[in-house]
Order: sequence, then structure tokens, then C-alpha cells
Amino acid sequence: MYNTAEHNTALGFLIESQGLLSKELLASLTDKSISVRNDELFIKKQIAGSSNIHELLDSSTEKRPGVSTFEKGGRMGANQAAAFRKIAVRFGTGDDISPGLIDYNAALPTALANAELRISQEGQLIFSRTVKDIWMKADNENDPNSKVFQLSSWVLLRDDREVKANLHFPEGGSLVAAGVGVTSFIYVSFDAHVTNKK
Repeated sequence: MYNTAEHNTALGFLIESQGLLSKELLASLTDKSISVRNDELFIKKQIAGSSNIHELLDSSTEKRPGVSTFEKGGRMGANQAAAFRKIAVRFGTGDDISPGLIDYNAALPTALANAELRISQEGQLIFSRTVKDIWMKADNENDPNSKVFQLSSWVLLRDDREVKANLHFPEGGSLVAAGVGVTSFIYVSFDAHVTNKK
């Protein structure tokens, strides 16, 4: 079976990142007992009233269908590493309900557009862009709901480690408080190649 060039490049990137992966995962990739699958990693969260620094992945994060693919506390699972170069950010409003029940098709409020999305692991910053920059440079294929920003290089999420994903709002910037029909939600999605047991 032949895979796409992108898949093979992602696999090669993961193997070349050997010094950053657990020894167990690297051995499994080398002997091919673990495969790599193109998958979505995502988090959907209420962000009403957010200002300053807002944690998208925190102690309350857990793997929930339609809400989050990250493990408890915002971790990558054991032997679960990911390589990505495509990211999307969507915004929605609604009642104060589960983030999995929101239609993420609303325009960005100014405070969120000017906020920086920063992703890090173990204190190392691995991604940082303003939300507006992600939207403005995204390829939307004439569909505003499929805006995907493609990076020029691959980004690694290391296995069995906590991921930090924070919104850094500009000074004085904040989102409106929760309320009927106006509660703010965000959906951050990574089109990733993820290690997966065969």
C-alpha cells in the first residue's frame, strides 16, 4: 500500500525527532509496530469573558467525543506523538451549553482576532500566531468554515507530555461575559499525523 508524499514526510519527521520522543515510541516506529494515521486533534472550549491569558488546555481538559481529543490535563497519550503543519481556528456563540453543541461559524470578535495563540510543551514554545493571522492567511477554498492555515514547516507534539495552548489577549481586550445566545466558544483544530497502535 502506497501513502501520500505528505504522510511519508510526516513519518520521516517523527523518526528524525528521535531525541524528543520516548524510547518506547521510537522503537515501535522503527520496527513498525506502531503506524501513523492522518487524524484531527482538537479542543472546543467556552471562552466567555476571557482576557489576559486564557488556558485552552488545563486541568479540566479530558478526552470527550466532539469536545476534545486530548487526554486528562491536556496531555498527549502514551506513545501518542503528532506531526502537524495545518491548523484552523473557528469561533461560535450560543447559550451556556456544551462546546460540542455549538455551530462554529461566527465572525471573530476584535479581541479574539488580536489575541495570540501560543502552543508549547515543557516550556518550549512551538507555535505562536495571532488568531487574525491564522484566518487571514488560511486557504478557505471559498468556504469560510473550512479556513485552514498551512505552516511552512512541521511542528511536533511529543508523546506522553502535557500540551499548553493559551490565548494571550492584548492589554484591555476581553470577550463579553456569558449570556443567553452570546456565550463565546472557540474550536482549535490540528490536521495531524498521529502515531497509532496497529
